[in-house]
Amino acid sequence: MIYVNGISVEHYKGLRNISLANFSPITIITGPNGCGKTSLTEAIEIILNPLNFNHYIAVTQTKNQGFWNSFDKQQARLYTRIDGEILKQSYFTEIVSYQPIFQEPFLGFHHFGYPKNGRDIIESKEIDYSVSKNQSQSFSDPIVRYRKLTPQNQNLSFQTIREDQLLCEKALSYLSLFDSDYAGFQTENFKDTVLYHKKYNRVSEDFFSDGIRYVLKIMEQLSGFSNGVVIIDPAEHQIAPNTFPFMVELLYHVASKRQLQLFLTTQSMEFVDEWLDLLHFYRQLSEITLVKLRSKPDGCSAKQYSGELMYQLRMEHQTDFRCSDFN
Repeated sequence: MIYVNGISVEHYKGLRNISLANFSPITIITGPNGCGKTSLTEAIEIILNPLNFNHYIAVTQTKNQGFWNSFDKQQARLYTRIDGEILKQSYFTEIVSYQPIFQEPFLGFHHFGYPKNGRDIIESKEIDYSVSKNQSQSFSDPIVRYRKLTPQNQNLSFQTIREDQLLCEKALSYLSLFDSDYAGFQTENFKDTVLYHKKYNRVSEDFFSDGIRYVLKIMEQLSGFSNGVVIIDPAEHQIAPNTFPFMVELLYHVASKRQLQLFLTTQSMEFVDEWLDLLHFYRQLSEITLVKLRSKPDGCSAKQYSGELMYQLRMEHQTDFRCSDFN
C-alpha cells in the first residue's frame, strides 16, 4: 500500500529544494551523516498533518532542536514549504515569517492547502508564537495514521508485544538467535507482562543490549498497527549485522500483511543489500525505492532509484552500492 506518493521540500533545515515522486511501499533513505536523512523523515511527518501548526512545531523540535533551526538562515525572508501527494491528493504547508528574532514571538503566516469537495482550498492563519509557550494544545488527526521510531524512545512494553500473536512469535524467534532458553511472555498479577528465561527466570528490558532492545521496540511499535505509515530513523541502530536478514524479513512480512508503507533511514549498505536479496527472491523488486542524499555546499541533493535498477547496478559491479556513485 502506498499512502505518501511523493514530497517536495523547500528550505526546511538543510533541505533547500528537493522533489521526490513515485514512492514505493518500501523507501530506504541513505547517505552520510548530516546529509538530511532525518530532516526528510520530519518533512514526511509534517505533510501527513499539514494543517496543524502545533504538529509542525512538535516535529521541528525533535532531538531538542529549536524551532528556529528549522529555517534556512541564508534566505532573505525566512520560510519553509513542504508539498506532498498523499493518497493521490495534493497537500501543502508553508511557514512564512515577518520578522523572526531569536527567542522573541514568531510573527508570520501559516499557509496550507488541501482538497475539499473536488476543489483545492488554500487558507492562511496568522502566527504569533513564542517557542517558550506551552505546547499542550490539541492536535488534529493526521491524514494518514503513522508511527515514527527513533533510538531516543526505547522504553519497552512486553504486554504490547504479547497481545499481538504475530509479533510475539517474531520476538521469541529473534531472541532465540542469541539464546534458545527464552521461555516466552507471561502475565503476572493480571497486569504485568514479563519475559521468562529457563535459567534466569524473569528478565527485564535492562537485560538486553541496546541493539536487541531496539529491535524489540520496533516490534512493540508495529504491534496492533495496520493501514498506515511507519518511519524508522535509523533502521539498523546498533543492530548486529548478522541479524539483518531476520530484521528485513520481519519488516517486509509485517508491512505486507498489515498494509504498511515503510520509510527507513540507514547508513549501512549491507542493510540495503539484504532488502534487495529478499525482494529479488520474492520477485518483488518493484516494491522498493532507494533515495540517496548527498551533502552539498548549498544544501543537499537527492537521487531516487528503483529496486530493479539498484539490483542491476549491484550485479554489474559484483559488490554493494558504496562502489558506485549512481551517476
